[in-house]
Amino acid sequence: MLSRESIEVIRKQYPKGTKIKLQEMDGEKQMPFGLSGEVMCVDDIGQIHVKWANGSTLALHPIKDRFQILSDIEYEAERKEQKFIDKVNWILKITDLKELHASCNSKDNLYSAEMMLKLQHAFEDVYGLEVVDKSYGIITVPGIIKGRKTGIIEIALLLIDLESQNEHWGVTLFTENGVIPMKPLTIAAEQKTYIMENYIPYDYWYFCPMERDICANVDEMPKSISLILRLVTEHLEQNAALSMDGPV
Repeated sequence: MLSRESIEVIRKQYPKGTKIKLQEMDGEKQMPFGLSGEVMCVDDIGQIHVKWANGSTLALHPIKDRFQILSDIEYEAERKEQKFIDKVNWILKITDLKELHASCNSKDNLYSAEMMLKLQHAFEDVYGLEVVDKSYGIITVPGIIKGRKTGIIEIALLLIDLESQNEHWGVTLFTENGVIPMKPLTIAAEQKTYIMENYIPYDYWYFCPMERDICANVDEMPKSISLILRLVTEHLEQNAALSMDGPV
C-alpha cells in the first residue's frame, strides 16, 4: 500500500489533464500498447484515473502498470494517427480487396482510383490540406507500391518518418488475400513467403502534402500508377474548386 506522501508525489507528477501513453496494463489485455489517454484524477490509494481514447476509464496502478507521459504535440500526433486509422478501417469494411487488386493491375483502374481518393480524403480530414508539420514525427499515409520483380501493384499504407528526409519505416498492403502488414516478426510464414515472392523489393509513391521524399521514385513513376494518381488529383482539384466557388 502506498504511503500518503507517495500518493501526494503521484498527484503532483500526474495532475488533471496530463497526457498518457499506455505500454502495458496488468491483467487488461483489451487495453492495447500505444493507447493514449488523459488523466482525470489520482484517488486516495494512488490509482491514476484516465479517460482513454477507446472510451475506457480504467485506472492505472503507478507501480504495476507501464506507461509514459506525452507532450501536447505527441498526444495530438497520437490522436490524429488513431483518427486516420479508424477512418481507414471503415473504408476497408466497404472495399472488395480482390476487385481492388484487379483494378490496380489492369487498364480499368477506376476502382483503385476511387479507393485512393477515399483514403486521401480521410487523410485530409485529419491532417488538413497544408504540408504536414514535422512535429508529428512518424505518420501513416495512403500510397501505392509496385514489386520490382513482378510488377504487381497494390494500394498500401506507408509509415513515413517526417523528422528524417521522409524515409519510410513500414508498409501495410491491401492485397487480394487480405490486409497484410510487412512485419516479419508478426505475420505467418505463408504471408511472409507471399510478400517475398510478390513484392520484395518494391518502389512506392504517395502524394500527401509533404516535403520531397528522396526515397520515392517520383520521376520514374510507371504510367499505370500515374494514371491512378492523375484521376485522384483531378477529383481533388474539382472538389477544391467547388469549395472555393461555394457559399461561405
